[in-house]
Amino acid sequence: MKRLLFFLTLIIMSISAVNAKEMALLKLFDGRYNDNQQIEWSKIKRDGKTSYFMNFKRLPNLEKEIMELLKKDMQGFEFDTEVITKNERYYKAIIERNGEKIEIGYSIHMRNGAVELFIKGPNKAFQ
Repeated sequence: MKRLLFFLTLIIMSISAVNAKEMALLKLFDGRYNDNQQIEWSKIKRDGKTSYFMNFKRLPNLEKEIMELLKKDMQGFEFDTEVITKNERYYKAIIERNGEKIEIGYSIHMRNGAVELFIKGPNKAFQ
């Protein structure tokens, strides 16, 4: 019985540690791109929800960084939508943090090089 309680405690602590870790993608909104005229971004908190948006064109290093951060946040989850056409790549996923669902979307428009990223969910999910 003591062993079972010990293992249950470890599992609960592990889950709490994973949930407490900040989303990797949120690093993109820490102010490092405030002065970059090529990148438009916003963070909106309204009605108990938080949304992050980022748009830019043809910045391969930033695209690579987003994919790396996205992979970190997606550990244990899969994309629920993946659209690949001649002109666009679009990925959408719903991940869970702090018992709440966060929607992540990422698209690349092949013709003009436009990239869009959005992250949105209840405020509690980002705490």
